[in-house]
Amino acid sequence: MKAKDESKELQDLINMSGLSFDQAKTIIDKNPEELNPEPIFEIDYKKEKKKYKKKARRDVINLVKSIVPNDVIESPIIQNKIEQDTGQLANLYWQQKMIEAVLEANMDSIGKGNLAPRMFEVFTQISKNHSDIAKQITDFQVMMRKNYNEMKWDIRAKIDDDQNLPALNAKKEEVKIIDEQKNENMFLGSKSLISDIVNIKKKEALKNKKETENE
Repeated sequence: MKAKDESKELQDLINMSGLSFDQAKTIIDKNPEELNPEPIFEIDYKKEKKKYKKKARRDVINLVKSIVPNDVIESPIIQNKIEQDTGQLANLYWQQKMIEAVLEANMDSIGKGNLAPRMFEVFTQISKNHSDIAKQITDFQVMMRKNYNEMKWDIRAKIDDDQNLPALNAKKEEVKIIDEQKNENMFLGSKSLISDIVNIKKKEALKNKKETENE
């Protein structure tokens, strides 16, 4: 049926109903409740994000405790890094959940008879996205382990430096005093030696003078 014929048929139906064109258009544009699609899934975004942030923080802390000693874990730099990593890991968990929800919706649609080729293409793409986000989570956890292990040794070295600093300063002062004493002794020794040499020269000169007079 051509568009012109469809338009005429629709106009005939409107005329038979006794409704004006505007009234008929309002009825046609308004979908009845039975035609409204039922929600496949419902998500409380705020609640879900809070849940995954809590899970992420628990996972990060467990990882940190397996690497960082108790005397270092309360360091401000470690605590700040935990907050940063918690936010990033929570976002990854959240993305993973959204991908899984869409994947399930796609599968439900196929299961209900929607066998369009496009549905299978979408399934393949979503499955790949799910694998990618899983790999991102694993890679991020590996990177966190490496970072916290390096930070542990850096903080330990800093603590050791702070503890040894007073002893190191005292040692430097002791060396300085010894060096000053050595310099002073060297100076006194040199002066005494010169004085002795001068006295010897004087005695020799006096002796030579007496011998000359006796002749």
